Order: sequence, then C-alpha cells, then structure tokens
Amino acid sequence: MNFSNLIVFRFFISIGGESISVFLFLFLAVSVITDIQTGKIPNWLILSGLAVGICTTDHFFQDILLVLFSILIFFPLFLLGTLGAGDVKAILVLCFYLTARQLAMAIFYSFLLGAVYGICKMLRLHSFFQGMHKI
Repeated sequence: MNFSNLIVFRFFISIGGESISVFLFLFLAVSVITDIQTGKIPNWLILSGLAVGICTTDHFFQDILLVLFSILIFFPLFLLGTLGAGDVKAILVLCFYLTARQLAMAIFYSFLLGAVYGICKMLRLHSFFQGMHKI
C-alpha cells in the first residue's frame, strides 16, 4: 500500500469537471485571502504546501523538473518587480499538484484574474489613468 494514499490530503473534490486535492483547494483559498489582505503569502503556508506536495506526489522527478523550469521563468519576473516572492513560491508549490499543462492554465487564469482585480482596484481608487500611464 502506498503511504501517500493514507494521507487525508489525497482526497479530491471536483471543480468544473477537474479533480483537485482538498488540500490544494484550501492552500489556494488561504493564499488568495492572505495575499489580498496583507500583500503577503506566509512562509508557513508555503512550507505546508511543499511538505504535503512532496509527500504525496507520484511523479517526484517530473515535479522537480517543473519546479526548476518555473524558477527559470518566474524568478526573473520577481527580480523585475512584476511578481512578489510569495507568488513565485506559490507557483513552485503548485508544481507538485498539477501537470505542466494544468500549471500553465492556472498561471494564465491567475494573471487574468490579477489584471481584472488590478483594474477594479484602480477604478475604485480613481487612479485608473495614473496606473495606465505607468504601462
């Protein structure tokens, strides 16, 4: 019997026809809420996500390759100030739960939702044209 099947976090829920880990859903929900409220994703949350992901993955070496590829792509964006460190670390956590295709789709939709959130925030603060001027 595989040890990872004994872990509670291996239970899955279905969202939009896709099954995701209950733990992954909770990780993402807490990440989004704390990021919006405080502008940070706590390290304890990142470490929890990594620990559960590493312990429950069935494709460890593929996941490590995806982590390395993600670092190559997203660390420069962090250095440019486009992404926060917590965002990059959260993407690395996702590497242990999603396939490369799922990760690409998750990042695409995250960027899309982030853009919509940013535009709404600029409109609410009456700084839309000032914010757009920086682009």
